[in-house]
Amino acid sequence: MLRKLFILFLFSTPIIAQDLYWPENEIEINTDQNATYFFQASTVSIDQVIIDYSLRIGAFYIDDNNQLKCGGISDINGNSPFSISLFGDDSSTPEKDGFSSGEAIQWIALDTQANIVMNGIIAFTTGSNLWSSNSINVVSNLDFTPPI
Repeated sequence: MLRKLFILFLFSTPIIAQDLYWPENEIEINTDQNATYFFQASTVSIDQVIIDYSLRIGAFYIDDNNQLKCGGISDINGNSPFSISLFGDDSSTPEKDGFSSGEAIQWIALDTQANIVMNGIIAFTTGSNLWSSNSINVVSNLDFTPPI
């Protein structure tokens, strides 16, 4: 097991090398503002091959400690349409607990069966990869690359 982890850290981007906290559901990350991202059927792929199995997809921001934190999550099964709400920073607390306006979103998937973490590259029909409160974004493609 240690050998696999070493290979993952050696050949992956810095995003994967960090410990990631995957909340069980959106209730754990609900703040006072959000942006919605809609995914049409057949928009999620791995190495440009449309998936037909389960993945956990998360949208991550950088917190006050320069760590990646999940600001929106969805468990998907196959290539059905779905949406993810990405939550903004709650202004009533001193810590950064969500996305800031204009912050770049880092898309990461977890293959829960193989326990593999992958980085994603996203394209839009409408919208942007920069978080904006109350925005509506339509994703045309989200492609993940597994570690080597």
